[in-house]
Amino acid sequence: MSKNSYYNSGELKIKSVNYENIIEKFNIFKVKINDSLLKTEGYGNFNAKLFKAIKIIKNIKSYYYNTNKCELFILGNKKFNLEKIQLLNLVLSTPQNLCESIESLKDLNELYLLKLLSRQLPYSKFKVENSDEDIKFVNINALYFFLHTDKSKSIFKFIEVLINKSKYSNYYEIDLNQVTFSEEKYFKNTFKNGKKFKSRERINFDPVTRLMIPDENGHFIKGNPFTKDHKTFFLTEDINKISKLRSYFFTLLKNSFKKYLSEYIEIEFITLSNYKIFEPKSTMNFFEKNLKIHTQTINLYRVEDILKGKTTSKHRPDTDIEVIKNCIPNGNYPNLKIVDKGVVYLNTLIENNDWNLFILNSPNAEDLEVDGYKLIKEKLDIISQGICIDNLKDSAINIAVKRSLDELFIKEQIKNRDISKLHKLYHIFSGMGAYHLKNGKIKNIFIHDNGKISIDSCYEWEDNDLSRNFFKILNENNIKYINNKSEDIKILIIKSKTILIENTSLRPYFDTNKFKETYISNVQNGIRSISRSKYGFLKHSIGIWINEKDNMYYSFHKTGIKGTLIFSPNIKRVISKSKITSKEYELIGETLNFIYHSNTSRMSSYPFIFKLTSEL
Repeated sequence: MSKNSYYNSGELKIKSVNYENIIEKFNIFKVKINDSLLKTEGYGNFNAKLFKAIKIIKNIKSYYYNTNKCELFILGNKKFNLEKIQLLNLVLSTPQNLCESIESLKDLNELYLLKLLSRQLPYSKFKVENSDEDIKFVNINALYFFLHTDKSKSIFKFIEVLINKSKYSNYYEIDLNQVTFSEEKYFKNTFKNGKKFKSRERINFDPVTRLMIPDENGHFIKGNPFTKDHKTFFLTEDINKISKLRSYFFTLLKNSFKKYLSEYIEIEFITLSNYKIFEPKSTMNFFEKNLKIHTQTINLYRVEDILKGKTTSKHRPDTDIEVIKNCIPNGNYPNLKIVDKGVVYLNTLIENNDWNLFILNSPNAEDLEVDGYKLIKEKLDIISQGICIDNLKDSAINIAVKRSLDELFIKEQIKNRDISKLHKLYHIFSGMGAYHLKNGKIKNIFIHDNGKISIDSCYEWEDNDLSRNFFKILNENNIKYINNKSEDIKILIIKSKTILIENTSLRPYFDTNKFKETYISNVQNGIRSISRSKYGFLKHSIGIWINEKDNMYYSFHKTGIKGTLIFSPNIKRVISKSKITSKEYELIGETLNFIYHSNTSRMSSYPFIFKLTSEL
């Protein structure tokens, strides 16, 4: 068996459906639902009320609600009959039993059928190894695997399993995400808008049954009150923690589908066989080398903010400057000079060509009544970066300082309108450009000969050449535009070809059963690791992988993996009206061969040119 077959993309296709077996075993009812509650009370309360109405019905096994069409589908055994049941006056139409004939069942969307069949499986079929608790969460439209809870049972973490139709193929996509449910007490100071807080989906936890369900009076809401902490990983070298891998849950799902659903529906999981390793010609650490030999003065400032009506700033010159200096040893950065400038004010004279590092009072500016750093940035055109080192461990401070150096170096190159110090093969990008819409702002970069660049930006509501060109490109290439603050559109221009780069919910997953088998075999042969070479089991976790056939790619890690690895990349889709040539894919591959100084193992997820647009 090829090692490619051990890796999946998260895509699947339904090869066939055995309608006779489904009709023999189940009844599936379809009914139209009154969504007035959804409009008046929001999704959270509506979901809870609908769940409350459904859960008391006898002989049911699973359900799915299509929010767009307000259609509810309920699957039960052959004794189940919805015709005489009222769902709290939510029903608008006469329930229809889709299992009365093969013809009526064939009218049911295959995706809905897959969701119903997968969710009718008992949780016992998805037994998670080494789970410290057996807590279940049952909801309307998703399957959940328990991950972790704290000692006080006030925060619960799950893997949420969503299955959606691909926008670009006949495949379906599995999306695995870590989600958190926390007691409402953690959020009362977060949501100043009481209406927004009230509309959040509420969950109730029963410590006796160890079951979590939607409940409009529940004391848990979806959200993480603290800095995001990961309870799932891409890889661990501790074989006893294999159930913490994201791939473990994918493997569990894949094998359960094949084992328990094959008599009803035949599913094929798509492998990474169409992905080919890209061998870049450029040097990976070119950016880092140039940063380390760069000559520059770093002015260190403390910011004055107003918090709770009082002026506040970090008056610890000796401590702060020593912490920063320890992270920038002279041996590694012989030409970087750090100067302590004390507290900064709006009338402070700041050097335009120096690097300016501002020590912030809070990592969250929303806590502040007056954000001093924001005011300074709005007033002055300087090379600057903010950093908050409070409550960080030494290792985290070191990473934060290195990330600040990355940002400052990139901002200086943008100010100089030159990328020749960012990428060794800068000359091959001559004629390449990019448009980037984010946070309501359109940014544009064009690369000229010798690494020189021209830049432009404007707000999306402005009427000028940039905005008109941008929206013309969207219209000509049928690129969807929603017009909201979450919009993030990345367009690469290679010569005259427009290429949209879109994120997906897909990721590379490996078969953890085969991983465990390989690991044990290696240990028996005196090898306490798994090969990460281009021919080894973990080869798909190294480098840049391009799928020209399906117009997709992902970029991962530069070299070997040590210990526990959290990050796993989402697969990106590249979309163009005309065929993207192999030569153009080579250019895209080279733009991904970019390593930050603060994270020398991870490669760029998007072409590095979009790092430049994000700073405009």
